[in-house]
Amino acid sequence: MAVSVARASQHPLLEGRSVFITPNIKPPKEMMSSLVKAVHGQVVEKSQISASAANIQDNLFILSCEEDRAICVPLLDKGIAAYTSELILNGIIIQKLEFERHQLFKNHASRSQTRTRLRKDVCLQRELVKL
Repeated sequence: MAVSVARASQHPLLEGRSVFITPNIKPPKEMMSSLVKAVHGQVVEKSQISASAANIQDNLFILSCEEDRAICVPLLDKGIAAYTSELILNGIIIQKLEFERHQLFKNHASRSQTRTRLRKDVCLQRELVKL
């Protein structure tokens, strides 16, 4: 516990990160928002996330649940990852974010990344044909 407290005071868990929290998350959204803010994270609303806000998206992730999959899909398609509330709940205790362990919708994320790579390859091929 002493190690976690020392680590928390030197390097806040979510410093420099933005978090979008979906409505049906458990514990409730209000509590999760308070926890995110307590560890120096910034809570953002879906309306604040846009294609032009690349600087936000670089340090953005979603806290969600299976019930809110439909809300997450457009963001997953943009390459933003979703995690269960356990990422934060456990992270606060151990002062470490275990992203791989708590990731939601892993299959969707990998398909989305594959589609993005394919689109980039097609665009590159078109550019080469023009030359």
